[in-house]
Amino acid sequence: TGGNNGSNACFSTGFWVRMTRHNPAGRTYLMDARTSNSSAGYWLIDSNDTMTVVKNDNAEIIFPFTPQFYVWEHIVLVSDPAQLNFRVYRNGKLYYIHHGNFCDYLSTTVTYCTYFGARGGSGNYFLQGSIKNLFLSYAAYNDRHVQAIYNNRNPY
Repeated sequence: TGGNNGSNACFSTGFWVRMTRHNPAGRTYLMDARTSNSSAGYWLIDSNDTMTVVKNDNAEIIFPFTPQFYVWEHIVLVSDPAQLNFRVYRNGKLYYIHHGNFCDYLSTTVTYCTYFGARGGSGNYFLQGSIKNLFLSYAAYNDRHVQAIYNNRNPY
């Protein structure tokens, strides 16, 4: 499915993550790809056990997500403009799908980078734990692709 539509809104990113606790500031940024101080382009876990993804109209989509502390988990975010959706995978399986919108585009400039495990330009909201085997592709991976990545990578 999907494919690069030239706007950097088509992407797949993921990694193994081992959280040790929620961030005391309340939000744990998994990815921050904002191109300015706007609310566009981030993916995070809140301390109330929810996950938040910003869709292409800058609105937040919030859904339940309880992290497992001190356990390696594989999580993937796919933004698919061609299918008008974004998907979150957890340990190789589709965990959440949002229809009707894809994610906001990723930053590709030197001034505004894509940050993993932290909020760009801020001393707050760092991931409490570790990230390994990070990948980023400008293609919308399907279930089979995500499962293959999960099966070929071992947690530490």
